[in-house]
Amino acid sequence: MIECALAVPASGWRPWVEAAADLRILRRLECPGVLLGEADELARAGAFAGLDWAHAHDLLPPATARRLADTPLGSGASWRATAERLGAACARLGIRRASIDLGLDGLDAGAGFAGALARRAGVLEPFFEAEPSRELTICVRLRQPPSYFGSREWEAAGNLLYELRDRGLALCVDFHPAELEDGFDIDAFLRRCVRRIAVLRFCYYPHAGETVPATARNAWAEALRRHGFRGLVVFRPRVDDPDELPRLLAAADEWAGLYR
Repeated sequence: MIECALAVPASGWRPWVEAAADLRILRRLECPGVLLGEADELARAGAFAGLDWAHAHDLLPPATARRLADTPLGSGASWRATAERLGAACARLGIRRASIDLGLDGLDAGAGFAGALARRAGVLEPFFEAEPSRELTICVRLRQPPSYFGSREWEAAGNLLYELRDRGLALCVDFHPAELEDGFDIDAFLRRCVRRIAVLRFCYYPHAGETVPATARNAWAEALRRHGFRGLVVFRPRVDDPDELPRLLAAADEWAGLYR
C-alpha cells in the first residue's frame, strides 16, 4: 500500500476538510505552509473530521523563499528562528514531510551557479539543526515537466541532494499530467530518481479539461509499486466551483484506491 493524501488550499480550507471527512481512501491531508500559523486550528479540524496531516507544502511562500535564498538573510538568526517555528508547527500536526521552493528553476549556467546552490543549502541547514524539525523530511520542490525548456532545476536539485547527502534531503515533485509529452516514459523517470522522491503530487485542473485517463492512472500506480516507491502520493485538484467539491474529491478518492 502506498500512502496517499489530499491537498487542501490556503484559502477556504475548512470546506475541504469537512468534505474530506466523507472520503474512504484519502484520510490524510496536505496543508500549505502559510497555514502553519494556524496549527492549532488545523489540528482541531483534522481531529474532528478523523483525518491526519501528512505534508506541509511550501513552508514559505515561493517568492519569499526565493528571495531568502538570494540574500544573506538566509543564513541569519531571524531565519533560524523562523525555521524552528515552522518545524514546531509541523510537529504539532504530526507532519513528517515538508517541502520548500528555492527557485531552482531560476538558476542558469553562469559563474554564480555554485554560489547560488551554496546559499540554498544554507537556507535548508536550520531545519536539520533545530530540535522540532529533526524528525522532518525536508524536500526541495521540483516540477515535471520543468517550468521551461532549458531549465536546470533538476540538475540543481541533484547537486543539492549530493551536497546534503548526510542530511536526508529529498524531492517533492509536482507532476502536471496534462503537460507531459505523449509517450512520457514513467519507468525511465522512476529509475532515475524514485529513491529520492518523498512526495509526488498530481496537480490537475478539472474545470480546464485536465483529466488523467484511466490507463495513465493505472500505469502510474503499477509503476510506482514496481519501483518500490516509499513516499507520499498527493492529489491536488484545482476546484473553482464549491458545488463541485464533493464530486471532484470523490473522483480523487477513487483514484487513490489504485494505491491500496
